Amino acid sequence: MKLFTPLFASLAITSLLTALTLPAFAQSAQQVLPLTTDDIEKFRSFNRWDILRNNTRGHCLGTKSDESGVVQIGMTADESMGYVGAFVKEDGAEWASNSVTIRVGNEPFTGVASGPVGNLGSGWHGGYVLSDKKKLRRALQMSDTVTAFPNRPYVVKLNIAGAYTAIYEILKCTEGMTN
Repeated sequence: MKLFTPLFASLAITSLLTALTLPAFAQSAQQVLPLTTDDIEKFRSFNRWDILRNNTRGHCLGTKSDESGVVQIGMTADESMGYVGAFVKEDGAEWASNSVTIRVGNEPFTGVASGPVGNLGSGWHGGYVLSDKKKLRRALQMSDTVTAFPNRPYVVKLNIAGAYTAIYEILKCTEGMTN
């Protein structure tokens, strides 16, 4: 079952620019981040988290939503890279920037803007932060909130309670895909 609606063209442009201008780890964003064309299916749910299998990328991701928005986290099968995405329903006119800042705990991470995720429809904005550092994983496991867009007028805190267990479930799901 496909759970993602089409991303804006900016993600494709950003991916191309990433491939041409950033180091090797950033180039792998194309191999790591979920895309609309990926074959994604629900693996299981627990404590308001949905764990999804990305059959195209060969790894799993977790997604959680609340009244503030949607957060997604994922890791590659070898755990060398991870990502967090935050998406909110806001007026698209304010989304001229191509960068997204997400603070996990007290750690700021910067990434690229992308379009709507899931079957949310139009009007959703945000993006992903991709990291090859264990700092992102530790921050996710130790925090109950993600502060998205801290430098924008519509700063939002997303509840990621249970992220520690979600990361365990994501890795367990991914391990099952590789065996």
